[in-house]
Amino acid sequence: MKANAIMLALLGVFALTGCASRPPLEQMSYGQLGQLAGAVERKCLARGFGLDTPEYKACTVQEITQEQYSREFGSESLL
Repeated sequence: MKANAIMLALLGVFALTGCASRPPLEQMSYGQLGQLAGAVERKCLARGFGLDTPEYKACTVQEITQEQYSREFGSESLL
């Protein structure tokens, strides 16, 4: 499922970043990461990107990066 691929990408992104005011991605439970992956997937699909397209993959990477950045520097996030 796409959520699993997104969760793997989430795990890769948090390895590159430091601590955050909200729990960093590496401290989130499997269920929480699944919810976040679902939110990212829904957001990219709502933008009209089809699954398994380069645009969809770029969207998920951008959204995951934004989520980690927001956790690190304290701006808005999906969860």
